[in-house]
Amino acid sequence: MWMRFFTDLAGGNNRIIHEEVVQKIRDAASTYDFFQVLNHGMEVSALDRLVGAIRAFFEQPDEEKIKYYNQDSVASGVGYFSNYDLLYSKAASWRDTLQVQLGPKYVDPNAILNVCKAEVMEWAKEVKKLSARLLSILLEGLGLSGDRLSPESYLARINMAGQYYPYCPEPDKTIGIASHSDHGTLIVLLQDDVGGLQVKYSGEWIDLKIVRVYANPLPRSRIFVPVFFNPAITSDKLYGPLPELVSPEKPTLYKQFTISDMIAKFLKELKDKTV
Repeated sequence: MWMRFFTDLAGGNNRIIHEEVVQKIRDAASTYDFFQVLNHGMEVSALDRLVGAIRAFFEQPDEEKIKYYNQDSVASGVGYFSNYDLLYSKAASWRDTLQVQLGPKYVDPNAILNVCKAEVMEWAKEVKKLSARLLSILLEGLGLSGDRLSPESYLARINMAGQYYPYCPEPDKTIGIASHSDHGTLIVLLQDDVGGLQVKYSGEWIDLKIVRVYANPLPRSRIFVPVFFNPAITSDKLYGPLPELVSPEKPTLYKQFTISDMIAKFLKELKDKTV
């Protein structure tokens, strides 16, 4: 099953290979809402550096980390906290988060702890390139031009969340993170060699195979680094099915909405969930 998630982006300049990549991503995205990519242009060493730097942040002494404790990262661009949804959800999760705003403007690098500053800024530059490339491929998969939606508008608000899941001595009594559906345009997620990510399909949870091969000495903390790409907020702009994709034979299945509506619905789902 897991092989269906993988798409190799190498050779994308070849028209035939590119069309195969578009089809594979279209199939995976429309079936599972998820896909994994290989040969995405980022060096494995750079990914290793980021994971190591995020782990280093969380394994700093508490007196260092507490300087960054902030449930709301809007003002400073950086937030460190446990359980993003702690004030909304009925269930707490076994994780800590370092959140960094990367768009529409870069956060002031001086606001990021030195132990991970260089790695986070390097990752920000590369992941923006990848997100624009993936958006173009997804649009082509819909039969549209790859530039139909501009990254400057639809990938404008960018938040990185370094997720730290410490070793849990009694894992049967808690969860790393509750089952959920994220909102937004696109999420690019990096996981370390410990793994643990699952995707739900046809009522079953599928373990995602780790692309990089490493030893897995447990007990050990886990690191996930999702980057959330969202449209720019405009109070009255409506989003919905693109006109080119709607016809009398294929009528719209979804209503239009504003970004504020979407966020409100997302927070309500967090409040209502239990596990």
